[in-house]
Amino acid sequence: MVIIATNPLILAGLLFAPVGVIAPKGLAPLLFAVAVWQLLLDLRARRLREIFDTRVAWLLTALSLWSLMTVSWAPDPELSIVSAAKIAGTFFAGLVMLAAARRLAPPAREWLGGAVIAGFAVAALALALEVAAGYPATQAWYAYQDRGDEFRAAALNRAVVLVFLASWLAAVEFRRRGRAWLGCTGIVAAAVIVFGADGNSAKVAVLVAVPLAAVAWWIGNRTHVVIAAVAVLGVTVAPMLPLNLLAPDRYAKVIPEAYYSALHRLHIWRFSAERILDKPAFGWGLDASRDLPGGDARLPEGGVVMSMHPHNGTLQVWLELGVIGAGLLAVVVAVSLLAQCQIRDRFDAAATLGASVVVLVIANLSFGIWQTWWLCTFGLLAALVTAAVRTDAAALPGRPQAMPRQV
Repeated sequence: MVIIATNPLILAGLLFAPVGVIAPKGLAPLLFAVAVWQLLLDLRARRLREIFDTRVAWLLTALSLWSLMTVSWAPDPELSIVSAAKIAGTFFAGLVMLAAARRLAPPAREWLGGAVIAGFAVAALALALEVAAGYPATQAWYAYQDRGDEFRAAALNRAVVLVFLASWLAAVEFRRRGRAWLGCTGIVAAAVIVFGADGNSAKVAVLVAVPLAAVAWWIGNRTHVVIAAVAVLGVTVAPMLPLNLLAPDRYAKVIPEAYYSALHRLHIWRFSAERILDKPAFGWGLDASRDLPGGDARLPEGGVVMSMHPHNGTLQVWLELGVIGAGLLAVVVAVSLLAQCQIRDRFDAAATLGASVVVLVIANLSFGIWQTWWLCTFGLLAALVTAAVRTDAAALPGRPQAMPRQV
């Protein structure tokens, strides 16, 4: 019990998947609660310097400061300053938990692993039953709030994404216990849930992440280097794609009417790219997406050319923070992916890459990049993965395949 009381990460590991299914936005208070708890422990132990003892910490600090600077030219400074404060607070909370994860002792890691597996099992079972039964609990909740007419199957999109993310984390913990086959089974089970539920973005994430993770398991950390290079290239050319390769006019006659949401998203991306070209250096200012001139123009087929955000994290950073923000984003992504090359066990490295690819795909197909619950998902997932993976492959049960250290 002493181990649990002095390690907030264990609570985070237990609740990550269940909270992600029941109330995904609850991941924000979960991160802040465990971060405050951990910060108090750090203050008592006088180890605050460790929080900023990584390149990612300084990069996120720079991104926070630049976001704050753009508030001065944002269309709605009052709204933007609140967003800047939320971003800074979320980044700091995530860094607190990352520092705690890096120094987690082996006994606590065992407790954390059990908590992660238990949380994933409960969340996956609950979501599977909900999807298979036709969303009865979700519909009942909407009816209780007198919002029954607002119910859509897409209401569980966040939950589906969170369970799939948690499956990769649980796979690492199963591998630690010499049960890699159970980890793979969990990923497959989560993928089945994804394809049984609504939401195309999560399906795309499955189709991209699973093959890439398999490749990484087969050929090693060269996959991480390639993915990092592709990600940086993607951030660099993102504003050009909606004006050329992803121009909506190219697909208007190809995309079926039933999938108009995909075509609508292409229109949003094109509008975002056009506005990026208006202010490419410094951007329009943090959270400016919702107030862009012309954003309320309606499309003939339905919808407006810009809703609350571009539904593409890279385009949103370019649009609001300009080339400086996009550059910082590219470096953060590259450093995070290349750091995974230090993971000695191929299975762990492949699972970590799989989770990272899911995050990259979903971040560029859905949700607003500055949504607090989504940023908190990144923070919690990064801390839990950092705590779970090992660099001493020989300590793992079974027959670990070692990978050379390189960054």
